[in-house]
Amino acid sequence: MKGCLTILVILVSCLISNIEAQTFHLILAGDDSDKKNITDIISDLHAVEEAFTYLTSVNKMPLSIHRLPKDRYSPLSRSIIEKEIDKMSVAHDDIIVFYYTGHGCRTRNTKTIWPNALLHNEIIPFSQITEKLFEKKAALYVVILDCCNTLYGKGQNRENRRVFTLQQYDKHRIIAGFQKLFTKSKGLIIASAASPYGYAYHGVFSGILLNNLFDVLQSKSPRWDTVLQKTKDEAHKETKKGHLTNNPSAPKPPQTPQYKIFLWHYRRSADTYRKYLNKYKADKKGKSSPAPHEQEIEEENIQDDDLFLNEPEPEEIENGQ
Repeated sequence: MKGCLTILVILVSCLISNIEAQTFHLILAGDDSDKKNITDIISDLHAVEEAFTYLTSVNKMPLSIHRLPKDRYSPLSRSIIEKEIDKMSVAHDDIIVFYYTGHGCRTRNTKTIWPNALLHNEIIPFSQITEKLFEKKAALYVVILDCCNTLYGKGQNRENRRVFTLQQYDKHRIIAGFQKLFTKSKGLIIASAASPYGYAYHGVFSGILLNNLFDVLQSKSPRWDTVLQKTKDEAHKETKKGHLTNNPSAPKPPQTPQYKIFLWHYRRSADTYRKYLNKYKADKKGKSSPAPHEQEIEEENIQDDDLFLNEPEPEEIENGQ
């Protein structure tokens, strides 16, 4: 009897330990090289931190915040980002959210639909930074890139800010929605404020996305594609009038965010995540290919082990372009 009781205590202790072990890692990367836009950048970083601090607090989930650069007066760089990722202690059921706000671009050699960070003296492909995250073997990766995706793009318009402020929420629904979209999700969700060759205008994407996230979390059927499609539609509508500030004679192209969602029932290997992240290329007109409905996804050939269970394809793939 005592032996059975001891085993039961050990099992319960392990279960509690596993629940408590799940940590939410929030990486906040801001590029303030353009002093004209520093107010917007700081405001966006603060809003994202405030939003996820609230969500993790309500859900009683430990939150680990990584602010980059740590010294606001130091320029952001690839080495700063990668060293911080290397230092992170991540368990296999943890969540990683990577958020970047600042200048972005693409070059004629950019291989994916995702933008690059355009920093003081270097260009960093976000596809490579995301691949670096995969080394941590987390359960869920959420990557949010609030930047341009144009050829060496700068000189974005300033729009009326879509401000995010915490309000009175239905905590029970927030908790249930958070568990569905974050705690119980496994895979990769990546969104950028602009599609290939597109502009991202200051003050639009991040605020809209956070407001939609909280709205959807409180809904009866919270889904990632609802959050991101609503954000894409609202950002496009908000920015479809006017002219470019750096070229007043040119009509301003509307902002067209993009996103991809890859969710599985189980964690997958870094190679699997890398395959889907880099699957989509952009032609000169900015159209991505192949779309999920145009090409069947190849079945994975991965050996089962304690961490990654073999499942042939994602539960759902959304084409957010």
